[in-house]
Amino acid sequence: MLVAKKKRTRRSKISGSLNKRNTTEVGENIVLHLPMYQANEMSEDKPYVIINEFTIYDQQSNLVPIEMYLCKTNITLYMSGCIEPGHKKDPYTMHISRRIKTGKILKWVIRDLPGPKRSISIIITTSYGFYELQDPSRRYAPIMGRTYEKIWLSQLTLEYLRENIDLDLTYGGLLSHLSGAKIGQIGKFSEMMLHRHAQYVCTQVNFCKHNINNQSLLKAPCMQHLMHITGVKCRKAELSVTFGQSKSPNKVITTPLIQRIFEEFLLDNPEPMEKRQRYNFNLLLCILVWSEFRQSRQSRIYKVVKWIGEPIKQDKEKIFYESVTVNGAFLKIGDYVTVEPVNRRLPPLVTRIVSLWKYNRLKGFFHAQVFMRSRDTVLGNTGDQWEVFLTDRCCHNVPLSSVIHKVNVIKVIYPDEWSSLGGLQELINEDEDMDEYESYYCSKYYDRFTCRFIDLPSDPICLDSQRKHSFCPSCERKTLKELQEIPVLSTRGSTSVIWRNHSYEKGSAVFLKPGTFKLKNNYNLCHEKLKVQLEKVNETEYPEYYRKNSKNIRGSNFDTAEPFCVGYIEDVTIGPGPKQIFLKVRILYRPENTNCRFPQCEDLNLVYWSDDFFFAPFSAVTGPCTLAYAMNIPDDNWLEADPSRMYFSGAYDPATGEFQNVPREACHIRPQIESPHWERRPLRTLDLFAGCGGLSLGMHQSGVADCTWAIEKEDAEANAYLLNNPHCMVFQEDCNVLLDCLLKGNFNSSLETRLPKKGEVELICGGPPCQGFSGMNRFNTGKVSTFNNSLIATFLSYCEYYRPAYIVMENVETMASFKNGIVLKLTLKALLKIGYQCTFGVLQAGNFGVPQTRRRLIIYGAAPGFKLPLYPEPTNTFNKRACNLSVAIDRKIFRTNAWNYSAPRRTCTIRDAIDDLPAIHNGSNKILMNYDLAPQSPFQRLFRSGMNDEVTNHICKRMSPLVQARISLVPLSPGSDWRDLPNKVVLLSDFSETKVLKYCYDDIKNGRASNGNLRGVCRCATGATCDHERQENTLIPWCLPHTANRQGNWSGLYGRLSWEGYFSTTVTDPEPMGMQGRVLHPEQNRVVSVRECARSQGFPDSYRFWGTIAEKHRQVIIIYFVYTVRPAAVTLANLSGEYLYRPGLFLLYPLYRTPEPPTCDTLLVHGLRGGVFVTWRQRDRTCFKPIGLLEVSITEPECDPCKENETEAKYYDPELQQVLDDIMELEEEALLSNFEVVLHDLPIDAKREPLNKFTFTADKKINALIQEEEDRCNYTFCWPKDWLPKDCKNLRILGINYWTSLSEWLEHCPLQNADISTRASELIPILVDADVGRRNVVWLTHSMGGLIVKQLLIQASESGNLLYKQLCDYTKAIVFYSTPHRGSALATMPRAAAAILWPSQDVQQLQENSPSLLKIHQEFIKYAERYGWETISFAETLPTPVTAFKVPIHFVEPFSADLGRGIFYQLPLDHLSICKPATRQSILYTTVLDVLRRAIAADLELQNTNNYIQRFIHFLFWTARSKLKTIIEILDETQSFDNAHDFEKALLYSFTDDFFE
Repeated sequence: MLVAKKKRTRRSKISGSLNKRNTTEVGENIVLHLPMYQANEMSEDKPYVIINEFTIYDQQSNLVPIEMYLCKTNITLYMSGCIEPGHKKDPYTMHISRRIKTGKILKWVIRDLPGPKRSISIIITTSYGFYELQDPSRRYAPIMGRTYEKIWLSQLTLEYLRENIDLDLTYGGLLSHLSGAKIGQIGKFSEMMLHRHAQYVCTQVNFCKHNINNQSLLKAPCMQHLMHITGVKCRKAELSVTFGQSKSPNKVITTPLIQRIFEEFLLDNPEPMEKRQRYNFNLLLCILVWSEFRQSRQSRIYKVVKWIGEPIKQDKEKIFYESVTVNGAFLKIGDYVTVEPVNRRLPPLVTRIVSLWKYNRLKGFFHAQVFMRSRDTVLGNTGDQWEVFLTDRCCHNVPLSSVIHKVNVIKVIYPDEWSSLGGLQELINEDEDMDEYESYYCSKYYDRFTCRFIDLPSDPICLDSQRKHSFCPSCERKTLKELQEIPVLSTRGSTSVIWRNHSYEKGSAVFLKPGTFKLKNNYNLCHEKLKVQLEKVNETEYPEYYRKNSKNIRGSNFDTAEPFCVGYIEDVTIGPGPKQIFLKVRILYRPENTNCRFPQCEDLNLVYWSDDFFFAPFSAVTGPCTLAYAMNIPDDNWLEADPSRMYFSGAYDPATGEFQNVPREACHIRPQIESPHWERRPLRTLDLFAGCGGLSLGMHQSGVADCTWAIEKEDAEANAYLLNNPHCMVFQEDCNVLLDCLLKGNFNSSLETRLPKKGEVELICGGPPCQGFSGMNRFNTGKVSTFNNSLIATFLSYCEYYRPAYIVMENVETMASFKNGIVLKLTLKALLKIGYQCTFGVLQAGNFGVPQTRRRLIIYGAAPGFKLPLYPEPTNTFNKRACNLSVAIDRKIFRTNAWNYSAPRRTCTIRDAIDDLPAIHNGSNKILMNYDLAPQSPFQRLFRSGMNDEVTNHICKRMSPLVQARISLVPLSPGSDWRDLPNKVVLLSDFSETKVLKYCYDDIKNGRASNGNLRGVCRCATGATCDHERQENTLIPWCLPHTANRQGNWSGLYGRLSWEGYFSTTVTDPEPMGMQGRVLHPEQNRVVSVRECARSQGFPDSYRFWGTIAEKHRQVIIIYFVYTVRPAAVTLANLSGEYLYRPGLFLLYPLYRTPEPPTCDTLLVHGLRGGVFVTWRQRDRTCFKPIGLLEVSITEPECDPCKENETEAKYYDPELQQVLDDIMELEEEALLSNFEVVLHDLPIDAKREPLNKFTFTADKKINALIQEEEDRCNYTFCWPKDWLPKDCKNLRILGINYWTSLSEWLEHCPLQNADISTRASELIPILVDADVGRRNVVWLTHSMGGLIVKQLLIQASESGNLLYKQLCDYTKAIVFYSTPHRGSALATMPRAAAAILWPSQDVQQLQENSPSLLKIHQEFIKYAERYGWETISFAETLPTPVTAFKVPIHFVEPFSADLGRGIFYQLPLDHLSICKPATRQSILYTTVLDVLRRAIAADLELQNTNNYIQRFIHFLFWTARSKLKTIIEILDETQSFDNAHDFEKALLYSFTDDFFE
């Protein structure tokens, strides 16, 4: 006994020492790898342990219940506690416990434990093991107790409902069942406990699979009674606990290629593979780039160039060669080389040499095509490091000294059997096939503006033999694109204009910009009523009405653009100026432009002939139009085949307002006979995630596709698809299961249905579930949403396996921004790795004839050799606010090829879509009913085509009596919503009465009502903690005013649709309290029906749906695009953009948000006939001369380059090589110090020069050389926009454009009375609206623009508006480029010349020594001295060649350009070149840069001064406050406020020598 006792004591000491030694928490990845924690039968990989003293917490270390993981899936939970092995094999280790800290909790499972008293066991799963929960820690025990209560209450309630499903499920029976249960972990249950956890219990019951008569168990009487007395409401978005074994999404099946690309996104690993490898890759890339930079840095100046062979061409300045050696390396035309970029921190440029040459006395240069690296495209960090794409970018005048080394670019050639290799192998494996330092591969051409990856185009042929030596394919392609944007006369003297590959000639119709004719629009008159007219109401009866505002209501067409104007070309005229083309067009009136009483009933492509003419500039043309007389239309389908086809059947006289017959000469107008074409066979299509078939319907109606196969898992959607597509093979199975069968070579599904084989599928379309990306989904970060997102990988796996000719994928637009665009990038990368051409873009469904705003991301894919289609152009106008279709990825803006500012047809309204449907009541469930009216609009005729007199599925949800009462009290006026509800007692349909909502608290944000009533319904309105004193059964829902202040007043909830507006984005369940609350019918007291929702999506009335009302509403959400896959016939530029500023003011820099706000505004104001990208462009390359910076060469003539290379090759020590590089730099600086830098555009005369001048050190000379080469190679059309941000930070650059004219002969001037004063007064509010005057301002002006700025500052100074005066306060400097302060002699012309030239008012007001100009000059000098503005003036000294005869004319003489104050320079330049610096070394640029730097430095100094003043004021404030407190204390002690003597003594005591102590 004694020995045994000693042994037990020894074991207990061992156990105690282990426990003491393991009190600190250790990561589970370390502890669970110990041998004692072996895996049990539950898993072969993860160990199974028991945990005591556990605590569950979130990322902020807050204790949270475990069910938070289910209710809010965006919360990540962790756990800590003491663990011990879950097996009993070793008695020595069974009681050993260790403190452990787990990683992220993945899931938890509940198990029943056997025994006399029922109990449960909770098992938690992490990435490293399974944990069985035992006893919680002391702090966590109360939380875990409530968790056990929720779990047991839910399970016992479900048991009662299942066991008594055929009996009367009463509330009393439920309480009896709960009280009779014996639970060891809880004890007895009470009714109060059930009420406390009613929300959780009802949620679990709602998601139970069992049902009562195909209804949820929540419909049981006991559950209804529980919900009624507790006020609980269930939402379908909440998740439920699974008893037994947790339910997880199906396994995602992908092909090997897609799996490798998406493995980080699919695998639930603690550390994704790409993240582990990213550091190694970046290190490799940095080593590569740094080695190339060091090599280029060492040999950048010392490289020796030797030309090989005879010159192939020689002109005045250049001598062209075919090959050359650079430091012994042989290079020829067509070789690929890496070039050192201007910004040395960037990777080298991969280029292809196009031409080689040298100047007469300078070194060698070359011209090269630039290949864009994959990571510089939209792919970003997902791109392959050795993949490049061909672009239209080129390097001009690149020195041969900038070549780093020769590389190899492999052009990818796809095999003939490419389509049959799906799922087998990857075409390109950069890890095996690419040599890390020598080879790149190129497979596609990339358009960086529209993000289109297409097959490598063939090089254009050079037809001019004299240009072959310098011919560049990329430059040629770029030039051809630019030429298409320039209208050109077909032949000299001809009346035909060619623009964008279309001919505009006499006898053809044309679309013009909206507003060209300025016609009245009767149809838009009803839109004027859409403004909310706020009325004075009784705030006691309508307490929430004050929350409404007078802005445009949501979903209105108030600011929707008009369709294009239609004209018939009668003549083409040429103006007196260059490129002045005018069209004499006959005005064709649309029905809404006439006196037609019901224009909405007429066809969308109907116009009326007229005898009115209009001279339109060619700049107003938007595209061609096909016009035909009604009797000459070929067939019924001709008009619907193309939205640009219009017809007329009558004439209209606007003078009398009468409709007339068409003249005889117009009856012969017929469409041009098109060339015959063969009938195209529709593509055999596989529709993935087909839903009810909305996307397939659009494909089928466009004639592009024949949906042969479809995959849809859900029963109701699959049945609806089969109901509408009886000839389609519908697979009602999981797409991953079917893909697994295909990859295993089994072409039969589990239902023994044959799957398509390779080569049979020609088009794959589909929309993977979007709830993981949708902003309406509040649970888009959980595991279910991750699975939905991973279904994109499944979609791509089908594409990779079948490799069809075309791919169309649709998803929500937020997919482009989800996870910083990683899903979109991986999708495009996967398509490119397969071999597809691809692109993406955002389209608005409202632009294609449906009355709904719905932006969708569409991804196109085309197999190699096929043509990648363009995106369709809008057919209908739509609301401007909903047509911002640009996509921002990695701070780059991408737009589709389609325009969206207007369209050939007008918008579709709700009246156009549903006005003809019969009236129904709340909860109507009659599947079939008759139409009450004939079709009232062309949209209704389209929806009802092929139908009889009966409509189906015109049914709606039945609302509760309280909700129905609220709906009936919402007014019928547009913009009405819950804020219009009265606060009163109403008798409901179930004979119960509502309550009055009580306002018991002050609202600190909105104050009190005009009658003094309170506006807060909860204590939180006063700023205190919310008490959740919920008020039930009120007309105004208590929750809406409770949270309205922080939710935008819940605008739109219980909102009524407007007849002249459009639907919001359709959701799966039209609910007045949902995310899209505008679901009330415009006139009827109900929510919208299934058929009305279907029409809003574009479904015809013949389309049928399957299932319950809720299931039918869910089927309708698939979008509908008829013209999505059909390429557009006409390519029009997208001229619309994000107009953040009023017309006339353009933001040039920055185009994106920056971390730091701008500190200085730079404003560009051009002169006569100028423009932002005309006046402020860089001087033309032809003006460059060899003079300027001296060309420096430090290679000695007698040096043998071969010996240098041999010497350099002997050093392999990197430290020694670094020493040699430093010595080279010292020699370079010493040599450059003996040379001087000569600036461009040296002034020939200067007055009042500044005292401080720049001195150039050797370091500055090196930077000057670099800038010189950069500016020569990179031409800019706006040098302030491209140069200033590089040399000066935190700038905002704005360009001002205004219309001017030289002669009244040119065109009708819309601003005939717009003198300098008028232009200045119109410009001031535009600048103030753009926040100009809130920071320092520097003006750059040219010619007449300087006069406008002078007048603007004078008017701002004399104005009483403080915002206008701030323009003068913050103006720091004005730079005048050849401004005629005293007028111009050119404007003072003889009377005979003026009669011939007919000068415009813009020219007439510039007469020399004009009294108005002299008055402006004198007043400006006065205010400039008052405000201390810095002024710098530049004057021209060379004449400007004018007209084709090059007549030399001095526009502004030096005496007129001299302001009389500030710095004044005279330069040997003409009037057009005075504001165009050649390089950044020009004095025209350096002067501006100095001014900006001084302005920013002064602002920083002022900020520092303000900080000191602010600190001093704070010091005075707190000191005075303490002294006043002392005074009050003294007065309180004396208790004699009437005694002035005591008060005087207190003041003297406080404010004496010790005041500042």
